[in-house]
Amino acid sequence: VGQDAAGFAASDDPLEAAAHGAARRAVAGADMILFAVDLTAGQFDDDLQLLAEVRLNNHLAPVLLLANKADLLDARAIERRTAALLAETQIRALSTSAVTGRGLDEVRRELTEHLELSAARGGEALGLHERQRRCLKAAAAAACRAASLLIGAREISDVAELAAIELRAALAEIGSISGQVVTEDILSRIFARFCVGK
Repeated sequence: VGQDAAGFAASDDPLEAAAHGAARRAVAGADMILFAVDLTAGQFDDDLQLLAEVRLNNHLAPVLLLANKADLLDARAIERRTAALLAETQIRALSTSAVTGRGLDEVRRELTEHLELSAARGGEALGLHERQRRCLKAAAAAACRAASLLIGAREISDVAELAAIELRAALAEIGSISGQVVTEDILSRIFARFCVGK
């Protein structure tokens, strides 16, 4: 198994290659990376190598290092091993346990702080990350352009294709926030009652 340009393992197996491709895309598009390390492991070389590869694929997103399985170690061992992770990565590791829930409140606080999800500012019903705000603004602008086209047309069929382009752009922006793939079905339903030439 080799390495591709992004640092992820390359494979001749189509299914494995597809999985690696999906992983690369997820990492590249992440606003924040949660990287879990088994705190009970004797050494972290493999984890640190994978972390370096992840950072190559997305060097902008902040990393939250989760030192998991802390429930299996005593306090001194946890302190010693998280200190070793800090020395190696320059990232403070949060000791966590998926079994007991230890550290998960701190993980939530860190996520809220880094992704600006807190709606603490007065009157904000939604706390949105800057990228999400940009996507919503772009979606609104595209929808407004579609509305302008439709309002100004004598016949909707005259501008339906142009309006569909704008609506497709708006749906793509919304889909990038929700993570859902928007299909042609929505546009088909919107224009179902109009005869649109191809």
